[in-house]
Amino acid sequence: MELTYNGLKLTLDQDAYISGSHEEPYFEAQAHDEQGNEYMVTWYPKDWDESDIDASDACDWDNPDEVTKL
Repeated sequence: MELTYNGLKLTLDQDAYISGSHEEPYFEAQAHDEQGNEYMVTWYPKDWDESDIDASDACDWDNPDEVTKL
């Protein structure tokens, strides 16, 4: 999957996985840019119950909440 964050074009290297605590879960996945720099991409769920197995609509997957260079 490709996405853009603040003008930075990123390609995900893995599917997003759930992380954080039970009280404050979030999703993250590693990604890279066109120069090969690595990033951690983070999404925070919006009105999603962690007991719901289908997380396809848990976040706005095209618009991550945070991107951190590793």
